[in-house]
Order: sequence, then C-alpha cells, then structure tokens
Amino acid sequence: MSVEEKNEIKRSAYAEALRYMDNAKDALRKAKKNGKYYTDPKYVRTASGVAYSGMLLALDALMRIKDVAPPSKNKKSIEWYRDH
Repeated sequence: MSVEEKNEIKRSAYAEALRYMDNAKDALRKAKKNGKYYTDPKYVRTASGVAYSGMLLALDALMRIKDVAPPSKNKKSIEWYRDH
C-alpha cells in the first residue's frame, strides 16, 4: 500500500469517526442532565453505541494501514481487536 493510499484512508476514516462522535454528542444533548447525571437512559445508550461504532471505524482503518487482515469470516470480535 502506498503512502498516498494510507493518507487517504487516514483522512477519510478520521472524518467519518469524527462524524460518529458528533452524532453521539447530539444524542447526549437530548438526554438532558440533572446535576452531573443524564436523565434519559435511552439517549445515553444510543450515544454510547454510536461512539463505539465510530471507534471501531477508526480501528478498522488503522488495521488496514498496518496491513492486518480481518478474520476470514469477516466477523471481528473484541478479542480480535485486543490481539491485534
């Protein structure tokens, strides 16, 4: 993989991961706070899932840059990420 291809993966994956994080922040704004705690668990759960998906996008891009091949069945587990 060329340096240009790696830079393009970094640029596009970073932008996409940031978009996911922005969406997670928007979901948290809907949850409303009471003191230091959020009051609506639905939006907190949604925000957590969206942020987790954004993090996985960034990790997948890093794995592609490092030339780490995904498992053959294309279902990655948390253990696969920890091992690599």
